[in-house]
Amino acid sequence: MFGILEKNLFFDFPFFLTRTEIMARYKPNTDLDRRTEEAGRETEENYVQMLEESGDGAWIENVFVDLKELVDRRFACCTRKCLARGARKVSGLSCCAHFDVSVSPRERDRILAMPGLLEFLRDRKPGMKRSGLQEFFFRDENYALTLEKDPAGNCAFGYFDEEGEFFCGIHALALKRNLDVRRYKPAVCQLFPLSYVELPEDRYLLSAITESSAAAVLEDPDDYQPISCITKRWPGDPPLYIGMRSAIVSLFGEVFFRRLDDLARKRLVQRQEHGKAKNA
Repeated sequence: MFGILEKNLFFDFPFFLTRTEIMARYKPNTDLDRRTEEAGRETEENYVQMLEESGDGAWIENVFVDLKELVDRRFACCTRKCLARGARKVSGLSCCAHFDVSVSPRERDRILAMPGLLEFLRDRKPGMKRSGLQEFFFRDENYALTLEKDPAGNCAFGYFDEEGEFFCGIHALALKRNLDVRRYKPAVCQLFPLSYVELPEDRYLLSAITESSAAAVLEDPDDYQPISCITKRWPGDPPLYIGMRSAIVSLFGEVFFRRLDDLARKRLVQRQEHGKAKNA
């Protein structure tokens, strides 16, 4: 079914909730639901067609890669760009901490079984009232398992360090105890800010969450806010696909990444040649 997609032991693909799982759990029972679903598919198809016609995207087997977002954009995660303790947001969105995150039952069970996680969070979140890890999850209106948030609207698993930098407690504890981060951290969190959208006929769109792609990759484009770590030009930051290399390899494999890298290098050469011709 997945074509080039290589199912990883630790990935449960909750980001498929975009189309497949949400619609399986929450079947469109009204004309409005059906029209909304059809409009979403049309928007995604139009976006892919636009990128194909402009040369800003390419197919790697059954996955359409948005080169404009993955290659032209730059990305390096730095929470100091977007979060500060006791202060308003410095710029843009507080990145992944503010997004609604749906997880699979298996992902929830792995988080519940993570040794020492509750104590780790209690030590770093004074005044935390949750008495057990079960209280970090709830069922949303579509009955999907979702991560809770703290009163400030940040992910309940996150915490501030002494310097005011925001960290994922699951990720930090895994690194501290030399555990495999992928086993415990939800797949959608590992992939952020990438967006993976199911298209008709066993095809998929791989893009990123930006102002240009929001209408195609978000369930509700009105939810989009700028993400500070994604830029068009930022000296020293790598192209987005390089910055997200480990996540892309975990999801698609090394062969896919090498083919993406080849496309990116060709795109860079073409842009350089175009720039020289323009200045000649």
